[in-house]
Amino acid sequence: AMDREEGAKEAASFVKDIDFAPSGRVFDEAFAT
Repeated sequence: AMDREEGAKEAASFVKDIDFAPSGRVFDEAFAT
C-alpha cells in the first residue's frame, strides 16, 4: 500500500516539475483511471 504521508512530499515535487510540461494533460489522464 502507498503511504500518503510518506509520498506526499515527493509527489508534490514531481507534480511541480512536470506542471509546466506539454504532456501535463496526458499526465492528468493517466491518473484519471
